[in-house]
Amino acid sequence: MTLITQFVLLASLALSPHGDLHKRIARLTLQIKANPRSPTLHLQRAELHRLHHDLSASLKDCSQALQLDASSAPAHLLRARVLQQLKRFKSARTDLDLFLKRVPGHVAARRLSASNHTALNQHAESVKDWQRVIQETRRPLPSDFIHRARALAHPGLGKIGCALRGLEEGMAKLGPAMSLQLCALDLEEESGRLKAALIRLGRVMKNSQRQEGWFLRKARLLHALGLINASREAAKSGLDSIEELPLRLRRKSSTQDLKRQLNTYFGNSEKAGDS
Repeated sequence: MTLITQFVLLASLALSPHGDLHKRIARLTLQIKANPRSPTLHLQRAELHRLHHDLSASLKDCSQALQLDASSAPAHLLRARVLQQLKRFKSARTDLDLFLKRVPGHVAARRLSASNHTALNQHAESVKDWQRVIQETRRPLPSDFIHRARALAHPGLGKIGCALRGLEEGMAKLGPAMSLQLCALDLEEESGRLKAALIRLGRVMKNSQRQEGWFLRKARLLHALGLINASREAAKSGLDSIEELPLRLRRKSSTQDLKRQLNTYFGNSEKAGDS
């Protein structure tokens, strides 16, 4: 079976409706009994075990597939995925390196490799992997840019400016996705770039229907900047937004908690309940 055929077969198992995995695993077990030296059958059952969250059984089948065919790139990738789920990151690294040496352009494997480097605190290597994913994918995901930004911003690298520029690159390619904006906002706030965070927050608020939660963040930023009166005004706007909500939303515990926090910045010690 060719390499491409093996990948297609494994992908079809993952994408097909899971249905009764017990029956599908039982059918493959019968096939394996009839043909025990088929690495493909062991690999298929390994994937079904993984989908069934039986990682130990999946790992055993992956290893058996590799004993029967040590050159099986899909088996190395699947075993790496299982080992990653088991948090055996160093072992997963070995399989990932073997796989990527043969199939360097495999995007899913490159994403897994980046996540593995992060788990191993190898943030520079993680950045390189995310960079390849972004460059080699026709339409990268917002999460690709977010993960790269987080790796760049990690204290081990501390490249906040590069992280923010990378997120802006993502917005230029994909549009102003809210997830990218929020990641940039978090990084600006975490790194003490409060004025920049306040400007970005204003852009985010323009595109949001519900405002009360954003007013809390605005009040917090303004307070951190020492703009106490402006912080109080933002908190008041947030409280006014809550009062405009339907009663069922005002009574939710999350809304009541938000109201209490806004009252902290507004300087109002009243109980945050509806009268």
